[in-house]
Amino acid sequence: MVLKDKFEPTKNKTMRTTFLKTSIIALAIGLSLGSCKKDKDDSSSAMENQQLANDQIETIAAPEDISASVQEFMDENASEIGRIATGNDTVIHQRGIDNCATVTIIRSQHNIVVDFGTTGCEGRNGRTRIGKWLIHYTQNWKTPGAVIDINFENFGFKRPNYQGFVIISNNSTKRITTQTAENGVYTFKKEVNLTHILPAGGSRSVIGTRYVTWNTSQTADRYDDVITIDVASTLGGTDRRGRNFEAAILEPIVIKTACWLSHWYKPVSGVLQVTKIGKTKTINFGNGSCGDTFTCENEGDKQPTTMNEGD
Repeated sequence: MVLKDKFEPTKNKTMRTTFLKTSIIALAIGLSLGSCKKDKDDSSSAMENQQLANDQIETIAAPEDISASVQEFMDENASEIGRIATGNDTVIHQRGIDNCATVTIIRSQHNIVVDFGTTGCEGRNGRTRIGKWLIHYTQNWKTPGAVIDINFENFGFKRPNYQGFVIISNNSTKRITTQTAENGVYTFKKEVNLTHILPAGGSRSVIGTRYVTWNTSQTADRYDDVITIDVASTLGGTDRRGRNFEAAILEPIVIKTACWLSHWYKPVSGVLQVTKIGKTKTINFGNGSCGDTFTCENEGDKQPTTMNEGD
C-alpha cells in the first residue's frame, strides 16, 4: 500500500502526459488531412476553376496590354526615338498614351517614363492605370534585335467596374526582344517576372518566357492586332494562395486586341494546362470570337466547367 501511494502521482502524471501528446498528434494529423482535403476539394470546385481562369487571363492579357501601348507610342514618335539627340535631349508629351499619361523621352539615354498619375488614367480599352512604367530601349521595337526593358513604379491597373487596383510590384520586370519582322508580322521573345498585389489582399505571380507572334494588320492602330503565344513558351509562378503552379500551352493562345474595346480581355482561343498541388486543369479559351464562353476541365472530370470571363 505504501509503495502504491508513493508512486500513484507519478503514474497519473505519466498517463496525463501521454494522453496530451496523443491528443496533440491526433489534432495535427487531423488539421493536416483537413488542409489537404480542403486543397483537394477547392481545386475541383467551380469557384476555384473560375478564379484560376481569371488569374490566368490577367497574367496573359495585362503584359500584352503594356506591350501594345508602348509599341503604339513608339510608332507615333519614331523620329524622336530613332535618332541621335540634337538640341533638346528631353521630350515631354503631356498626353502621350491614351491621352491621359505624361510621357518623357530622354533620347540620349534611350529611356522613356510613362506617368499615369495617382488618380487614374482610363484608356480606350477600359483599363484604368496609375503609377509609372520605366522603359529602356536599344532601338525601335520593329527592328530585329531590339531589346525593350520595362520596370514599374507603383503601377496598378483595374478593369471597368472593379473596385480596387491590381498593383504590379516594383521589383517586377519585363524584357521584350524582337526576333523577326516581315510584312507587319513580328515575333518576340518576352521574359516576364511579374507579381500582382491584389486589392483584397494576397498576391499572384507569373515567371517565364513567352514566344509571341504579333500581327499588326500593317496598321498603327493597336486595336486591330492579333497576338499568338506559341506552345514553346514556358510559364509558372504562384497563385493567390501561395501555391506553386506550372503552365503549358497545348494549343497556341490567341488574343484579339479588338476585343479589349468591348472590355473582353480573355484570349479568344487556345488551350492552357495548369498543374498545381498535384492536380491538372485544362482551360480551353474558345472558338475564336470575342465573348465566347470557355471551359475549365479538371483531371478526371466527366464534364468541364463552362464559364464567362469575370463570373
